[in-house]
Amino acid sequence: MRSRAVVLLVTAALAIAACARRPAPPGDMQRISDERLRAGLSAALARVSPDGGLAGGAHVYRGRGFVVGFVSGDAERLAVLDAARGVDGLGVVEGYLPARPASLRPLTEDRATRARVLHALARAGFAAGAVTAEVLGGQVVLLGVVGDAAAEADAVRASRAVDGVRGVRSFLVVPDAEDAAALPPAERAR
Repeated sequence: MRSRAVVLLVTAALAIAACARRPAPPGDMQRISDERLRAGLSAALARVSPDGGLAGGAHVYRGRGFVVGFVSGDAERLAVLDAARGVDGLGVVEGYLPARPASLRPLTEDRATRARVLHALARAGFAAGAVTAEVLGGQVVLLGVVGDAAAEADAVRASRAVDGVRGVRSFLVVPDAEDAAALPPAERAR
């Protein structure tokens, strides 16, 4: 009985060791890298805009950075983009950074519009984690990864059809053919 317990214990230890050495799948490694970059981007933005004025904040997909939010003007816009471009390891940086209007549309309207856009994207077949949206003053900013240009066009079209949307800006990443093959199924589906 004792030898059987030892064999089970040794087998379990070897299995755990093998799992610990096995590398994460490429999609998982990309997500881990993106999350690390997003944390760096968020920290850089907090240094430039400590009041948290960037409502949509920082997003990173496949090594590309996206910054979304209202700014006070051109000087803050440039400072935000410069800070974002200074994040080590971050590739392309793009931003939707309109000047904060004198009278803002109520935040509840933008939240309701965002919910309707996300619902429309789900109805159009987009996986919940693959494509998301931020809404600023009725302007929709699409973020995430899609399988091809046709899927990007479908996401834009679905978003534009939503009541309360004043315009759509796409920051959807369309990977090249080699990268597309490595996409997780949720991102490849559309």
